[in-house]
Amino acid sequence: MIRKIVGTLVAVFLLFFGFIFLYLGLTLPIIVATAPLILSIALIVPGCLVLWWAFKKKKPTKAEEPIRRICPHCGRVLKEDTKFCPYCGKKLSEIEES
Repeated sequence: MIRKIVGTLVAVFLLFFGFIFLYLGLTLPIIVATAPLILSIALIVPGCLVLWWAFKKKKPTKAEEPIRRICPHCGRVLKEDTKFCPYCGKKLSEIEES
């Protein structure tokens, strides 16, 4: 949650100033507009990358993954809360945890 808040604040800051410099670069004569245009690109691109980083989904760690069992008869992976193997029909009490 902190990652989304901080990432959003940083991205808003970068994008805000990036678009200000973009506006200045588009309104000034071309001779003096080069620096604001380059600076706007240098702020807008990282702002978009920060937003992507803040809202991308994290891969689950091993602790977050659900516990699974393997059926000793058919070898298929089962969820922990099943009572019977849906593939071969064996009882869960007959299935060992892996």
